[in-house]
Amino acid sequence: MPERNVVSWTAMVRGYVQEGLIEEAELLFWRMPEKNVVSWTVMLGGLIEDGRVDEARRLYDMIPVKDVVASTNMIGGLCSEGRLSEAREIFDEMPQRNVVAWTSMISGYAINNKVDVARKLFEVMPDKNEVTWTAMLKGYTKSGRINEAAELFKAMPVKPVAACNEMIMGFGLNGEVGKARWVFDQMKEKDDGTWSALIKIYERKGFELEALALFRLMQSEGVRPNFPSIISILSVCGSLASLDHGRQVHSRLPKSEYKPFTGSSFRDFDTERYSMEQTCIQMIILAII
Repeated sequence: MPERNVVSWTAMVRGYVQEGLIEEAELLFWRMPEKNVVSWTVMLGGLIEDGRVDEARRLYDMIPVKDVVASTNMIGGLCSEGRLSEAREIFDEMPQRNVVAWTSMISGYAINNKVDVARKLFEVMPDKNEVTWTAMLKGYTKSGRINEAAELFKAMPVKPVAACNEMIMGFGLNGEVGKARWVFDQMKEKDDGTWSALIKIYERKGFELEALALFRLMQSEGVRPNFPSIISILSVCGSLASLDHGRQVHSRLPKSEYKPFTGSSFRDFDTERYSMEQTCIQMIILAII
């Protein structure tokens, strides 16, 4: 290019960052004759994504004018390393905060087992979206405070799929399998994570036949199994010691996506040399190599 402006320089830095070439992005960034707030924010995000939070913090302190995006990114990066006091300092210093900034700080407290602090901030937050509610909900479920999670879930004005999935896992891991199924049945929309969550709960809590029935229902509704649901079903097959169930699961796998399951790899299904437990172990190994 005969002439380059700050936009073209920033576009190149962004391209390197998006490709994961952070060192190349950094070299180009420091060669820029001038930088705007977008340039700084792109480089900051790249360092955080690369796990270089200390360097990101030094860069953040150098930014002449810190916008909401840069501050929110830095809050998220610090929270990911448990540096909550630093994150809160940045949050408190922000002249303006949007819903993403609030949610990032609340999520940071929640994932670091500071659920009560997260709830206090949640209560004074002026506007909440589905992500905010779900972040707070996850804080309760991950810390085993299922009753408070259930109360919050009930109060949610809109219950997104992610929040419902979280409650399914929360209820199920707490031994309340019936409530987990109730949440599942009430959902108007489900993703593959929804099915996988309940199948996993059934498998972990000893409801093998229910897990198999749900797997069949998932297939009948045209939902393709993801890797976690397959692993759960294989574990169920091992528990039931049923070669027939194992064959049925194998026949339902999308062969284009799970190539290790196809062809002669399963010739042992037609012999009596292996027990069902050994066959399930073989299936799991073949699935992950």
